[in-house]
Amino acid sequence: FIVTGASTYLGVAASQARQELWDSVETERRRMVELAGQRGLWEEVLESCELALTHDPMDSTWFRLERVRALEALQRSDDAREEIQQLASEEIQGTHKGTVLLAQGDQQLLVEDTPETLELIRQARKIGLSEADDAYAESLLSEKTTDAIAALKRCLALRPYDQKASRQLGFYQICLGRHDEAQTRADIAAQMFPNDPSFVVLRALSM
Repeated sequence: FIVTGASTYLGVAASQARQELWDSVETERRRMVELAGQRGLWEEVLESCELALTHDPMDSTWFRLERVRALEALQRSDDAREEIQQLASEEIQGTHKGTVLLAQGDQQLLVEDTPETLELIRQARKIGLSEADDAYAESLLSEKTTDAIAALKRCLALRPYDQKASRQLGFYQICLGRHDEAQTRADIAAQMFPNDPSFVVLRALSM
């Protein structure tokens, strides 16, 4: 009985040690993805996410959403759209459900601005988003350009490497005649998103 009990204890301890190791590895991979994104190294972000996903991480949705962000930054819009549609078709639970709804609504806004699309974004906010995502969602729902600009600035203060927020902020600033601010935004964003031609256009419009 004592031998069996000791064997069971050692087995549980070994299982816990393995889980702690995998948790540590996943935490480190997340950190690498975040740092690469902050530096605008989107190919590295994509590679790190795909590597992590081959090892079936505990929070696979987080890596898939970061993968979407990298694909969009690299102008691989079709691949990003496909990933969002796949995520939206799944029963995502927990903290990521709102994020997936926001991504779905944001993607649909590129095609049509309908009450149904805006409702997806409102649902995302009700379910719960990170502060940066909530600010971005608020900008999409804002009826006034000045309100949208304020929300986008909050988003970028929390997440400076947000490509879509940078792009939209710049064009809203152009609309209000804030050309110096738009040019500054374009200069910063062009370094982080060299594959996105919209920042070249934004820079030209702001001159």
